[in-house]
Amino acid sequence: MVFIPKPGRLDYNLPGAFRPICLMSFPLKAVEKLIDRHIKERALKLHPLHQGQFAYLPGKSVDAVLYSLVHRLEEAWARQNIAAGLFLDIEGAFNYTSVEAIERAVERHGIDPTTRSGGESRGCPQGGIISPLLWNLVVDELIVKLNQRGFYTQAYADDLATVVIARDANTVSGLLRTALEKIKRWCIEAESNPTGSVKHLEVILDAKLSWGKQLDFACGRACALLWATKRICGKTWGIGPAMMRWLYTALVRPLFMHGALLWWNRTSLKSVRASLDYLQGLASRLITGAIRTTPVVALGVALGLPPLHIMMEAAAMASAHRLKTGGQWKEAARENNKSHTTI
Repeated sequence: MVFIPKPGRLDYNLPGAFRPICLMSFPLKAVEKLIDRHIKERALKLHPLHQGQFAYLPGKSVDAVLYSLVHRLEEAWARQNIAAGLFLDIEGAFNYTSVEAIERAVERHGIDPTTRSGGESRGCPQGGIISPLLWNLVVDELIVKLNQRGFYTQAYADDLATVVIARDANTVSGLLRTALEKIKRWCIEAESNPTGSVKHLEVILDAKLSWGKQLDFACGRACALLWATKRICGKTWGIGPAMMRWLYTALVRPLFMHGALLWWNRTSLKSVRASLDYLQGLASRLITGAIRTTPVVALGVALGLPPLHIMMEAAAMASAHRLKTGGQWKEAARENNKSHTTI
């Protein structure tokens, strides 16, 4: 077992600042792969996972889960309803899942006793081939129960989101309390004070879906990466322009492509485009060593770097086409003329 430090932690003297990864032997991985295939091809054909699960499954992605969530919120607003979301990030989902919970889950999905027998005491190893499937089986019970009660619930690994929709605030409050009663045994601690935003799958959802905090978050991380790379890149020393351009396109630019389908329309604001142009200008000057007064557009043309807002719109179009081809696209309501689905 190796312990990999989690990025961004303030204190690495705490056990939770590291991610334990199990390094298993090749024969054990081969056995896990066979069991994983056996479960998917037999048991899950008869007792499939709920369609609200999006992680570790073919044909589903982060774009799909985020799109499904935001579309439901926008549809509620378009119909003058009140929508409230409950977001859960289950800490230590893989490490602390009890064997009893795993056994109940595999039995519920009709897995034979020979396959489900084991001698572990707690958890499923991170780095194991079958571990993601076992977690999906465990959390599936919660997703099914909430959706059966009318609470739209979706999950991506250990990140869960539940949405309740009603006409008035009192009804929404009552529904949320009922949903919390259903999921309290999954929570270590429930946060009672509401916040103006929540980060779900590295995308910040604010109360009005204005995406301002998401832009600030992406710009902050991009600036930090650019200033970090500046230490290894100078006008007369350090890595070459080709490598610096690769670092920008591989590390910095993807920060704005992630979830672009949801917040691409934010780039229509002049202030947002100015921020994006500033970042690309900073990167272009690091690549070329040009002076500060060099036009950003000229540098972009010379380096073959389209403006970021155009790249975001292209990424949004590609994601929309992929979702529509896969039958997961939903048209926006006519009243909702500010929807991201106008792409």
